[in-house]
Amino acid sequence: MKSLCLSLTLILVLSAAAGASIRSQCENKWGTNYQMVKFCIDQQREAKAAIENNQTSPEIQNFCEDKWGTNYQMTKFCIDQQEDAKRTIDQGTAAPEIQEYCENKWDTNYQMVEFCIGQQTKAKRDLQSY
Repeated sequence: MKSLCLSLTLILVLSAAAGASIRSQCENKWGTNYQMVKFCIDQQREAKAAIENNQTSPEIQNFCEDKWGTNYQMTKFCIDQQEDAKRTIDQGTAAPEIQEYCENKWDTNYQMVEFCIGQQTKAKRDLQSY
């Protein structure tokens, strides 16, 4: 019971800290434009909640959180983009050597892996006409 109370207290403290961080970031960005401060806070809170409820892979979430920190809107956008790219890559339509090359080069940055595959595939096709 004591452990549960400590856990809940920690969650509340972290949540309050995140809320203060969101407010601070939005106030720093928008100053006395209160309409934009409010809009920014609402957008960041909505994005943060979506991230917390998301069932994405830890590697994608960690990649995006490392890149964007507490900018929850950009973190959510990053997660959405990375998931879309990973789904495309997982369809396995690329030549195996191209996919392997791009995955080795870009690791878990799936947007870049997808872009790399497209560029390498086009270059390979173009070389066939030489």
